[in-house]
Amino acid sequence: MDLSIVIPVYNTPQKYLEECLKSIDDSKIRYSYELIFINDGSTDENTLQFLHQIDLKNAKILHKENGGASSARNLGLKNAVGDFILCLDADDILLPSINGYIKFLKEHSDYSVAYGDWKIFGDMDYQYQPGKFSSFRHIYLEIQPHTTSVFRRSVLEKVQNFNENFKVSEDWDFWARVSAAGFKFHYMKEPLFLWRRINDGKSLSQKDSSRTIRNQVLETGKKQFNAHQEITLKSVNEYVLNSFKEHKLQFFKLFLILYLPFIYKILLKMKVFKNDIVID
Repeated sequence: MDLSIVIPVYNTPQKYLEECLKSIDDSKIRYSYELIFINDGSTDENTLQFLHQIDLKNAKILHKENGGASSARNLGLKNAVGDFILCLDADDILLPSINGYIKFLKEHSDYSVAYGDWKIFGDMDYQYQPGKFSSFRHIYLEIQPHTTSVFRRSVLEKVQNFNENFKVSEDWDFWARVSAAGFKFHYMKEPLFLWRRINDGKSLSQKDSSRTIRNQVLETGKKQFNAHQEITLKSVNEYVLNSFKEHKLQFFKLFLILYLPFIYKILLKMKVFKNDIVID
């Protein structure tokens, strides 16, 4: 088995479940795969009925008491048999680019994780570009890989599952530990999925307390790592170099503003730059 797709479900609207399942079919995955749906204590009758009606030879339906997304994913990981694993939320949309992700990992045995841009849809329309992976950047500055990335199941032999004590930023913690264990990440750029964002105020990430909780998780999580051991001078240098490559226009713009303002004004009039803001 090449791929295990782990899908936690908690009272997900039937419409979204149908769209998620259809997107997997529409992706025309060229590799053998299994679907693992984990019912995390759903109470919605339509959700339960949909799960009951799934009749696919390559699908497993697991049931558990409600414990949160991390505990649901962990049950899925425990039952996964694929060489590669993809955690997909039940209301998101998988893209055909999944084939390229698997192909890359099959052809590059030295890499263990493949991730890409985050493309958001629903009440937001936005694409986040995390850039080339940096342990320094991910652990100490900002999250890079999204939960929905493809990784080798063999990673779980060295790294424990998602931390069930973290209700937010559990993906940051998981990938930080994967990186600290020495596994290599590859940035694919091309989005792997569409991330549905609905501003209904129901999810924990939308509540007023989410930022406080997130900061607490990050503060607790970072204590796992020894900065002098995990973050080498090489990793910091790589981060600086990658940042320059990814934002060289901004660096050039800043240089002109500071040291050659007369040339900058000319280029601004020629509309080479849209405005006088360094970071657009």
